[in-house]
Amino acid sequence: MGRINWTQVAVFGLVVLVVLLVATSLMTPWMGGGGMMGGWGVLGWMWMLLIPIVFVSVLVAGVVWLVRQVSPPPSGGGTGENAVPCPHCGRLVQVGWRACPYCGNQLVGGPPEGPAPLA
Repeated sequence: MGRINWTQVAVFGLVVLVVLLVATSLMTPWMGGGGMMGGWGVLGWMWMLLIPIVFVSVLVAGVVWLVRQVSPPPSGGGTGENAVPCPHCGRLVQVGWRACPYCGNQLVGGPPEGPAPLA
């Protein structure tokens, strides 16, 4: 499955919001008109709450994206000379592990099953 293109998701969301705004503004004459909200009634209150919520959501998503772009990618399970790649998933695991913590594959060359022999 491919990665999500968040630019397309954001553009789609904005288009949906504009369509909803236009649709509700076209419905205003049939909603009685006048009044304190100028005929918007409940829809006016929904938009008044929806716009700040969308703004805050976009702001939080932007901060998360920025943090992910600036921070270094995770290095896997192990580091340096104590790490070997898992033969199944390819992520780094520490030498001596019996199973990969990421895919569960049994690793060859794990620690011996019993006590170490005295030499």
